[in-house]
Amino acid sequence: MKTTRAPHGWITLVIILLTTGGAFAQETPPPEPAYSEASCLVRITSNLALLPLNEDTVHGLLSSTAILAEPVRELLGPEVQPDKVGVTFTLVEQQVFPTQSLSGRAGPDRRVVLVGRIRLRLAEELGQPAASRLLTTLCDRLQAALLAVSSADENRLKAQLAAAEEELQHVEHDLGALRELRQELCKRAGRSDLSRTSVESTLLNLEQTRADAQLQLEALSAREQALARQISEIGKRVDETMASSEVLKELQRVVELRELAFQRVKKLDEGGRVSAAEAEQAERELVVARAQVAQYRETATHEVGGGLLADLNRQLIQLSIDSAEARARLQFVDTQLDDLRKRDVLALADECDGRVRLRMHLLEDAVEQMAKSQFELKLQLRNLCPPEVVVIGQG
Repeated sequence: MKTTRAPHGWITLVIILLTTGGAFAQETPPPEPAYSEASCLVRITSNLALLPLNEDTVHGLLSSTAILAEPVRELLGPEVQPDKVGVTFTLVEQQVFPTQSLSGRAGPDRRVVLVGRIRLRLAEELGQPAASRLLTTLCDRLQAALLAVSSADENRLKAQLAAAEEELQHVEHDLGALRELRQELCKRAGRSDLSRTSVESTLLNLEQTRADAQLQLEALSAREQALARQISEIGKRVDETMASSEVLKELQRVVELRELAFQRVKKLDEGGRVSAAEAEQAERELVVARAQVAQYRETATHEVGGGLLADLNRQLIQLSIDSAEARARLQFVDTQLDDLRKRDVLALADECDGRVRLRMHLLEDAVEQMAKSQFELKLQLRNLCPPEVVVIGQG
């Protein structure tokens, strides 16, 4: 039997080819692992002030330990490695709606509505049913996490509101005590306005009124005295003129004679010894004589300035009335000033300004600000609708 021996070069070539072929087989990339996938379309509604939801924050929540890792251990077992599970969130649409503020306009808090798709991938050996159950649990956990944040924020707002209401009660109590103190000080001062500015203005006005009344009273008194002197002088001149007038003496003598004649005729008339015409004539002559005396007195008085007496007497009467009014006004002002001094109103005003007024203003401003803060907190609580995760479709 003839044996053919292979050349040494062929053997070397075969070895090289075999070696090279093995190297090419080792460099071929392994096939990608197979996965079971589940996905759903969700609508997430929340408050932006509570949590600024967007695509990144939702993805971060879905990948967190509480929402992803714990359900994986509970449903799939602790032996499942993290690289066996993957979750993503893809945003489809986002809308933001304003809420109502204190003024009734759009407030700073806004509600956000996100519509997006959640995709969950599991290693193929874990199975499609496990992926669907885990996806449902993830949505429930996301809802629970958002509700927990909302509940914590609601509790925080309620605690702030309770603290604000308690603080407001304390401030209103202090404000009520200050009002009672102000009322007591005003009662002691006999005034409704006890500010130092008002008290000083009142005192200044009273002092000015008192000075004006005194000046008026002195002027009236001087004028009254001057009128009285002038009336007295005119009266003296009239009396002197009447006393020295021979005409007046003769006229008065005529009156006396006519008076005696009338008396005689009257007695005769009573006895029926004279006629009625004679009695009337005697009486008429007496009246004429008296009228002549009166007319002479009036003429003589007017010639020596007596005509001014009536006007001067009227002025004197009016001056006496004005003087009485001025004295009454002065007495009233003096009484008020004495009362204010006895009450020591300036000291009470200083006490009211120092202890009451300034602090009352501060507390009233604080009450106003606290009331606004309370209203804003109540409005936030009213606008704080719980977040919601709704699965629109799953597939």
